[in-house]
Amino acid sequence: MLTKNDIAAIRGANDICIHLNARHPAGLVRLIKRKPYDAKPFETDQEHILTATVNFETALGNNALESGAAECFAMAGIYHNQRSPVSSILNTLRAGDEVTFSFYPDCHSNGYVAQAGLHADCLYLHVRRNGKRQTWEFASSICPANSARMCRGVAPSRDYEHAASEARKIA
Repeated sequence: MLTKNDIAAIRGANDICIHLNARHPAGLVRLIKRKPYDAKPFETDQEHILTATVNFETALGNNALESGAAECFAMAGIYHNQRSPVSSILNTLRAGDEVTFSFYPDCHSNGYVAQAGLHADCLYLHVRRNGKRQTWEFASSICPANSARMCRGVAPSRDYEHAASEARKIA
């Protein structure tokens, strides 16, 4: 459950980092307030650990996490003055909300993405308030299966391979 301190940290943060891996099997959500450009000597970035749960949306992801192969990471800039999607979503949060981040490997992958050898991963934010649940797509990433991928170490689903072969037939 989010506390007043969590909400204050969200309102002052510049970046949010979400981790899910063998070192952090329950996940880790870090809020970072960057030091000013014209910082005084010894001034540093400030960090706050957000009280939130992080998990997978898929069984393949959960299996990879249990085996220690999964390495998930997402980072998003919070541009409060620009009303960006991330800052707009975070501005809806209130003290007492239950927050869960869920990684979804290949959630937006289709035949053309798979044929190109790319993966379209997503990160969802689920908020439970007063018994009601709201879900947002918080971040997404389209890239090859390399160190930049949001959900590394998760085996592709059968649908991914099938979609790639179907796209090859059309092309």
